[in-house]
This record gives sequence, C-alpha cells and structure tokens, in this order.
Amino acid sequence: MPELDRYGIHVMASSTPNGELILGDSHEYGDDIEPFDKEEIDQLILREIHKVLQIPQTSIARRWAGIYAKHPQAMYCVQEIKPRTYLVNGFGGNGMTLSLAVSESVIEQLEDKKSLEIPENSF
Repeated sequence: MPELDRYGIHVMASSTPNGELILGDSHEYGDDIEPFDKEEIDQLILREIHKVLQIPQTSIARRWAGIYAKHPQAMYCVQEIKPRTYLVNGFGGNGMTLSLAVSESVIEQLEDKKSLEIPENSF
C-alpha cells in the first residue's frame, strides 16, 4: 500500500498493565522532514490496527517521536572511541532490528582478533 510505504508505517500494538495500547509506528526519511505530527499518519495507523485487532474505537492519548541517527550511505557506523571501546550507531529506525546481529558480528571480529570490517563510508 503506497500510503503506508510513504510514511514507513509498521502496524504494531503492545498492551500496558493498565489496559492501554501502545500503537505504532511510522518512520519518515529524507531531508525535508517536518518536526510536526501528521494526523494522516495517525489515521493510517489506526485504520490498519482496526483491520487486525478487534478493539473499540480508539483515540490517541499521547504521542512519542524519536529522532534517529542515520548514516547517509552506510547501513551503520563503527567508531573506536578509545582503545577497545567501539560505538556502533547510525541504524536510523532499524536499530531494534539490526543492532543485535551487528553487535554480535563486531564482537566476533574483535574476539577473533581480526581486523574490524567496517562498512564502506561508515565515517
């Protein structure tokens, strides 16, 4: 659905102990992103949530917006910030998906005393 792709919408829901739902989410990328919430995005997420969950009509009580570091060319960045201490970042909104596998790869390379394979253009 192009309207979902346009805003990077992923339909997710998680319940809280007091019965509220945390719904999400969307990711906008590019150079001309505005810092303001878009009602269109909220409505698309709600529309899709109602397709998969049988829940009463919902209203949004609070919103959360994150700003993520994203490298313009590489999938992520690796920087040795002091001896044997590495910073791995720049995943954009993909950190939850990629961070564990990338961390495992970086650690394995360090333990094997291999030279660290840093993605091209990561600095």
